[in-house]
Amino acid sequence: MMMRFFSNAKFSNLTIKLLSISAIVGTLIISASLYGLIAMWSSMNHLVKIIETGQNQERKILVISLHFKEQVQEWKNVLLRGKNSADREKYISKFKNQEKIVQQQSNDLLKELNRLQLHSLANQLKKFTEAHKVLSQKYQQGFEHFKHSNFNSEAGDTAIRGIDREPIKILTEVAHLISKQLLADTELAVKKKQQVIILTMTLITLAVIIGTIIYAFLIKVMIIRRVQNLTHDLKLIAAGDFTHPLHTSGHDEIGQIGLAVKTLKENTGKLIAEITKATHQVDHAALEMSSTMSATQEQLDKQAQKSTHASSAMNTMNDSIKAIVLKAEAVAESALNANQKSLEGQQMLTQTRDIIKGLANEVNTTSQIIGTLSESSDNVGSILDVIKGISEQTNMLALNAAIEAARAGEQGRGFAVVADEVRGLAQRTAESAGQIDDLIMELRSHASKAVEAMEKGKASTEQTVEQSQKMSDILTIIINSVGEISKTNSTISESISKQSASCDNVNEQINSISQLAKEANTSTSQTTKMSQSLSELSSNLALLISQFKVNNTSTSQENKKTTLT
Repeated sequence: MMMRFFSNAKFSNLTIKLLSISAIVGTLIISASLYGLIAMWSSMNHLVKIIETGQNQERKILVISLHFKEQVQEWKNVLLRGKNSADREKYISKFKNQEKIVQQQSNDLLKELNRLQLHSLANQLKKFTEAHKVLSQKYQQGFEHFKHSNFNSEAGDTAIRGIDREPIKILTEVAHLISKQLLADTELAVKKKQQVIILTMTLITLAVIIGTIIYAFLIKVMIIRRVQNLTHDLKLIAAGDFTHPLHTSGHDEIGQIGLAVKTLKENTGKLIAEITKATHQVDHAALEMSSTMSATQEQLDKQAQKSTHASSAMNTMNDSIKAIVLKAEAVAESALNANQKSLEGQQMLTQTRDIIKGLANEVNTTSQIIGTLSESSDNVGSILDVIKGISEQTNMLALNAAIEAARAGEQGRGFAVVADEVRGLAQRTAESAGQIDDLIMELRSHASKAVEAMEKGKASTEQTVEQSQKMSDILTIIINSVGEISKTNSTISESISKQSASCDNVNEQINSISQLAKEANTSTSQTTKMSQSLSELSSNLALLISQFKVNNTSTSQENKKTTLT
């Protein structure tokens, strides 16, 4: 019932909830304190009333005692000054007046004691009133004796000597009993007051304990348990598990933090899935480029072999020409062999030119693939920019949560812990994004170098095609020269000299072609290594991404389709 009350929309603010709980607990404690104060006030009034009553009774006994002593003193004045009739009448009148006062005050006090049901005191005071009445009669008898003795003071004093001791003793006992009764009543009232104080402290203690239990229970249910659930979810996210559902409830600050973390988890999970997809695409492109480079390197090896064969053929042709010089009689046969070798050389040059053109096409294709790889790297860089933006937003959310926790004081300490955890996650995400960005920059650098090397290779192959065309033209000249040798022997020496020079030139060109083929082979090897480095970088990125668990079934299926294609 209480939890339903605090889950109302009116209590969507955590501060209002805490103030409401504090108000309930404070009301409970204040109620117990007010009850105790009222009880203590009543007990105090009762104690004051007892003390005032006792003091009033003591004061009345004291007044009665004083009037009684004045009565005795007036009797002594009668005895001492009774010979004068005027003085005697004056002191007799004072004596009777004091006697009447004593009787009146004694009766009033007796009624008061009976009303207060102080029977022991009333009985003792009643003894005094009775003794006082008897004393009045004896004083009357003594006065008669005093008159009969012709107002002799000694005779009058002898008649009533010692009769006032008993009433005074009774008054003293009554005063003592009143003091004793006052002390007993005071002690009883003090004990009751102590009991009231103990009861009040007990009630306040119980109120504090019950209030603390209620406060702790509500704090645990509304704050601590929810913060623990949110902390558990954040630890799972920090461990890379984005598949676990978040526990979000309520509309207060903790609920808003839960919703923000949920949104962050979903967006980060989608981002990681996209990065995984891009990683598979980069890996696939690196594998294709490596395969293409391997094929290109194989073609370059074949070209180098054919260039070596062509160089050997040209050396053989040069030896043949020199043999023609030495053996003029074998000119026709040598010319025939030279013509045949020239035809073979022209055919080999035609094949070499076709192979080089194919190599140029492969190099162009490889350059395009590397360009596509550079574009993919740019796309990955854009994705990393999104990751950095999300990391900055997460850091801002954590900073706002820390500010709110600082405002909440002690109640916000759990929020501060949660804010530090979220900020740490944002920093680690930013660091990972920075590492990936460095890898992408390195990949871009290698891709740029590969494109530059491919452009150089392309230029070299075009130059090789031109050289092959030149060599083909030279071989055509050789063939024509051999024909002329067959027609006439007069120009054999001159033609053979020209052909020997042409053979040397052709041999140099073939060596240049072989050297260009070796350089192209080296560039292709470097491109292959770069594609392998790109594949390793893609694998490292995939290894980093594999630490996160996301719901990416559809992405995995798309990656499988891409790999199969």
